[in-house]
Amino acid sequence: MKSVLCLVCLLALCACARPPEPSPEYVEPRCLPQYEDVFVLFEEFQRFRTGEDFLRQGFTAGSAYADWLQRVSLLEKKPELAKRARLLAVWAVAWLREGADSQVTSQLGIRLEAGLKGETEDLAMDGNPTSQLGGKGVVGIAFTGDTQGALAPQKVKKGDVGGIPRRTSLVNAIRGGYPDLLALDAGDALSSGSPGAENNNRALIMSMNAMGYHAMGLGLHDLRVGEGQLRELAGLATFPLVCSNLEQSGQAWPWLRPYVLLQRGGVSVAVLGLADGAGQAVAPGVRILQAREALARVLPEARAVSDCVVLLTQLGRAEVAAALAGQDGVDVVLGDGKETVDGRGWYLPTVPKGAGVGVVRLQRSGQGPISPASWVSIPLTSHASVAHALKILEEGGLQEKVLAF
Repeated sequence: MKSVLCLVCLLALCACARPPEPSPEYVEPRCLPQYEDVFVLFEEFQRFRTGEDFLRQGFTAGSAYADWLQRVSLLEKKPELAKRARLLAVWAVAWLREGADSQVTSQLGIRLEAGLKGETEDLAMDGNPTSQLGGKGVVGIAFTGDTQGALAPQKVKKGDVGGIPRRTSLVNAIRGGYPDLLALDAGDALSSGSPGAENNNRALIMSMNAMGYHAMGLGLHDLRVGEGQLRELAGLATFPLVCSNLEQSGQAWPWLRPYVLLQRGGVSVAVLGLADGAGQAVAPGVRILQAREALARVLPEARAVSDCVVLLTQLGRAEVAAALAGQDGVDVVLGDGKETVDGRGWYLPTVPKGAGVGVVRLQRSGQGPISPASWVSIPLTSHASVAHALKILEEGGLQEKVLAF
């Protein structure tokens, strides 16, 4: 009987001696409440980012994914969400362009998740072209175009004008006033069909390297040099060749860029390029798209990851205006030398045949967008006054300002 009682008591004690309740597991917050709107779009992107439709369409205008990008852009207008919304847009574009496994995509994703949890306010990435947004908000751009292989000075009534040595001196002098100067070429720089044209083109690209150019658009003259030399020149150039309206079968020309992002003066600048000659096949599997169709594909993405969009082209003002009808996003066009400035600074012509350099000052007005503030065209003559040109830029104004030859 005693043994039975002992057994009952032991069973009772075992039943009472329950293991302690485990402490509640800590669940890391997905984001701080104030960033919930950004987080909702972050989660939405995670749901569609691996879908075949998205990988095929990207952020093409009119697609559901372009609508998502537009909703992110609206959050960028809210000061308390701007940094995280911008980082979300950049991360999404990196995912599409660079792939999920790239170092850039991975680092952007880590920073975005940390930012949504409030773990850091430093959301910029050193060395990333879309980093360090904000700042003084002033960008100087020196631009050329329609050179058509003219490396030597051209004879005019009062002597001569142009030439690579003068251009080099002028660009370097302008950098004295704008240390963060961007140097861009609007296209039709190259020549073909004449003896020595290939060597001439090589010399031009090497000279542009020495001048520190940052990007070059492509016009029909450039595309006519042929795939072989264009590929060679793209490898020789220390700057990217940009063309947004080439349709390529199977990435036939992967060494061309639809747009590039450049960082200057605390401003992220997207540079696009439109070639003239829509509908023409320039090589097997490569043809020139209509400008409007190409912009619908590229512009929403470029706009979302930049403060300012610059378009390089040899299309005329009317053609560009038609291509952009109903599409916002281009801040300044650096275009055909046969055009004239429109008084608003939206379309600025280059100086043809290498006879001069245009300079435009882009500036943020208060909390508003980056836009052209002043512009001047400087002829490449022996008496060209850089000091006078820089003074004009500082005074502001977008009326026609072409210094006399």
